[in-house]
Amino acid sequence: MWTHPLFDEPFTRREAWLWLVSQASHKPHRMHAGVALWRGDLACSQRDMARAWGWTRAKVRRFLALLERERMIEIPTRFVPGVPGPPLDVITICNYARFQDADAATGPQ
Repeated sequence: MWTHPLFDEPFTRREAWLWLVSQASHKPHRMHAGVALWRGDLACSQRDMARAWGWTRAKVRRFLALLERERMIEIPTRFVPGVPGPPLDVITICNYARFQDADAATGPQ
């Protein structure tokens, strides 16, 4: 749904938020770089988000900062052992279960 050519316009903030939630890991696993992702985590560069959302990197940075201020996400810096270069940013969706668990939903499914 995120890559269909019919919907090639830039994302709204709501769509960007839904994209983040949908891209988050649904269960713990290790990435190829040895980074552990927990449920509700995603690893994605701001450059890749900007490309996916049709935004500038500056707009992505401002949006992520807004989400952090609203306590919707956390971005703890994680260092990748044995890999030179800057630390990897992994985004944690706060209250991930609230958005993804059927048991947490109220009303008809």
